[in-house]
Amino acid sequence: MEFQAKWIRTSEDTGGVCPVFRKGWKTEKKVERATLYLTALGVYEAHLNGKRVGNYVLAPGWTAYDKRLQYQEYDITDLMGEENELTVTLGKGWFRSPMPGWQDTPDKLQRMGRPGGILGGVHIVYMDGSEEVIVTDQSWIEFGAGFSAADMTGSIHNDPYCLIDSTVKTVTNNHGGIIGGLTSGMPIIFRAAFKPTPSIGLPQRSVDLDSLEETRLEIRGRHDPCIAVRAVPCVEAAAAVTVLDMVLGK
Repeated sequence: MEFQAKWIRTSEDTGGVCPVFRKGWKTEKKVERATLYLTALGVYEAHLNGKRVGNYVLAPGWTAYDKRLQYQEYDITDLMGEENELTVTLGKGWFRSPMPGWQDTPDKLQRMGRPGGILGGVHIVYMDGSEEVIVTDQSWIEFGAGFSAADMTGSIHNDPYCLIDSTVKTVTNNHGGIIGGLTSGMPIIFRAAFKPTPSIGLPQRSVDLDSLEETRLEIRGRHDPCIAVRAVPCVEAAAAVTVLDMVLGK
């Protein structure tokens, strides 16, 4: 089984506080088998629907980081439900921790300055034979102050309420308009990322739809489309559809 996942990291260094990555999804069909594949730049502990996944301590374990990363495979079939929430807590571990007693090599010092992250995916096989893959990507979003909130004290991350033109608002918006899954009336702030659309100068495999034969494509020069202007209405539309879906679901 192959799938394309992306490294996801905190937007800022969280110091000695362990960030938590979250992904939620629904399954509308009966599940025959579900498998979680996961690795990390650091050490991780995963929970699905509030229950710990596996019993591996300090996964993915120590390795020669300049050459490879170990990963784990977990059977999570019995932990699946109709609505699912996967959370992954990330620690520094051997990858980024100062770890007293270890030799301060240039490689170790360089890794200590890099952000941690996780990479993985969930492979679901349904009873009807269809499959679904959920991977780490930009859909694991952060609201408001995002993961940097893990490095704030409660008094700093707090958003005091106030009256502005007879309307209840908050002085700051560290929560990004969302508190406990409910809107606070403040602007909903979230971050989104886009894959670049470059002109690739290398020969690319493709398929000729007229002959249904494999072929190769090559381009000359740069033909990169500008998606900056198009991105705004696309993100706004996706956000509006999500809000409307939540309203209709009540």
